[in-house]
Amino acid sequence: MHGRKDDSRSSWRGRIRFPFLAGLLLVDLVAIILLSLFNYRVFYIESQKSYEENFISYEKNITRMAFNNIENQFLSYMRIPDFYFAAVPQNEAMLKAQKESIIGDPESIKALMDVLFMIQGNYPYLYSMDIYYEGTGTVVTGFGNVHEADEDKLLEFCPWLGMIDRADQSCLIPMGVNSYPTQEPVMTYVRRINSGSGSIYAALHINPRVASVFISEDAIHTLMIFAPDGRLIYPGRDGDILSEIPSIANDIEEKMNISGEDRVVFSYAFPETGLRYTYLINYSLFRQLGMEQDRQLLALFVVSIFLNILVLSSLSYFNYCLYRRNIRRFSEDAGIPVSGEGVDASLSSMAAQIMNLHH
Repeated sequence: MHGRKDDSRSSWRGRIRFPFLAGLLLVDLVAIILLSLFNYRVFYIESQKSYEENFISYEKNITRMAFNNIENQFLSYMRIPDFYFAAVPQNEAMLKAQKESIIGDPESIKALMDVLFMIQGNYPYLYSMDIYYEGTGTVVTGFGNVHEADEDKLLEFCPWLGMIDRADQSCLIPMGVNSYPTQEPVMTYVRRINSGSGSIYAALHINPRVASVFISEDAIHTLMIFAPDGRLIYPGRDGDILSEIPSIANDIEEKMNISGEDRVVFSYAFPETGLRYTYLINYSLFRQLGMEQDRQLLALFVVSIFLNILVLSSLSYFNYCLYRRNIRRFSEDAGIPVSGEGVDASLSSMAAQIMNLHH
């Protein structure tokens, strides 16, 4: 009976004997694969799905905040005529050129320039400012050039005058070369100020950066700004698709197919300025770039798995060397010879002897 049991134990041990190093490496490999699959699932697939689900909500909040910032900038510029051309004693320096010619009057010119330089310093995106005093035919261009212009030179100094209906109280001119002498693309807001002898026309040339500094504009994102009458005053990077944008009457936040591509469109009209801000996100291109990034991340993910395997294999081998050295020392101290078949065989031999000590 005892012999049969010992033979059973011996055959059982022979069947399950497995090199310790290989077993250790196998356990490490399984652990790396499981951990990698978990990370891939949680940090890659789930996060991507979550981002896509919250994409429109996130973009909507960011876009509305950017629109508010741009709107506040436009409002501040549109209020400049109200502050500096109101008929109050503090504005005498700005209004004097309408009553009498200041050409050849250094003190009046300096007082006017001081006010204009102060305005320039207070409004960072005010690129330039022109004033046409109809009462005396005086023109101020930029922030410090005074001209006495007749009808022939008037449009040379003030090209924007030929783009407006002089009967209108105010007007927004689309982005273009509207200023003299800088000849830079600007958006121009013109206000007609009623005065006793004719009118004063103030043209505020606004730098396009007033829009792009607050919101992303690139191959995927396009911003357009429309005047109250529907004219496009800021075409953004992709103004060519304007003709394919459906007529927008209400505030919208939805996907549209434009030029054969899916685009997410956010469009809001603001009552104070009457401006409509339309922001288009090329969702098709966004997905293409996303897939390209996904491939790069996947490649890095695979490389990281191999690096983890290499590092853990090195650690496992180092631990195995320590284990083998300690087993040899323990065997020698116990008087059990180390088998020529290796440490694993010696460990099996030592285990068998210990299990048979009761005999």
